[in-house]
Amino acid sequence: MKNKKVTETDIDNLITESFLYKRLKLLALNKYKYTGLDELNIQERHIENYLFNYGKCLWFEDKELGLMCLPCQGIGVNVYNDPTRWVATGFNYREEVDATKSVLMENNKLRVPTYDAVMYFVRQMYEVIRARDVNIKTLKLPFVLATDEKQLLTVRKILNEVNENSYAIVTDKNAINLDEVMKVLPTGAKPFTAELTDVYHDILNECLTYLGINNANTDKRERLITDEANANNQFIESCDNMFLESRQRAVDDINKMFGTSISVELRTTLEGGDGGEIKPIQEPTT
Repeated sequence: MKNKKVTETDIDNLITESFLYKRLKLLALNKYKYTGLDELNIQERHIENYLFNYGKCLWFEDKELGLMCLPCQGIGVNVYNDPTRWVATGFNYREEVDATKSVLMENNKLRVPTYDAVMYFVRQMYEVIRARDVNIKTLKLPFVLATDEKQLLTVRKILNEVNENSYAIVTDKNAINLDEVMKVLPTGAKPFTAELTDVYHDILNECLTYLGINNANTDKRERLITDEANANNQFIESCDNMFLESRQRAVDDINKMFGTSISVELRTTLEGGDGGEIKPIQEPTT
């Protein structure tokens, strides 16, 4: 809408979505550990950012800058529908590279960015959290107030004090009879925040499983039998391999083509805690 006034709700919505997105992205970016990059002027966070945002990145030799790793787009295709040339782009940088003189690193076999999946889960978690927030607010004031213009300031003062968790509300003595000041309309709010929290954790666990982060449905761990736990671990391992194999295959080709000694592996511990016990916007394009 044109000239729409930004409300407190708009800000809360943005903060919630941004927080969830950054939280999950940090987990995704910290999954893999690279060695052999120190002397190449290529940082681990750049590689994983490119794969997260674009699903692929190109490794190639620049005559002046040396070995490079940048986002890319394909041009021209061979009989297998694979690009014959790549256009690599960075800040104030563009280079067209022959496919035979470069190595494409893929996020997975579909070259799908992790961003798509993370945002899918973020949107679901966002809806649950905001519903919980609204429900909590409604429980604090489970009715709609109708009043006339003369009493509007009085009603707003009451609402503000409720919102600020005041233990007592002081108002004008003439406004003591609430029936004269406002009409109270019940909203029918019910305390179901616990169920919403369960839904949130179910979505979070599903997201962590997709990312290959062991969660074993931690909130239900006591009820898991051995076969269920093993099946869950096998599925997480499959998700791990989905991303790791693409990186390892590219690293092998990079080492052969450019004489480097790069390796990549899963981190055994994610930043902020044991990788098996973690409980827990659109990216700019180039």
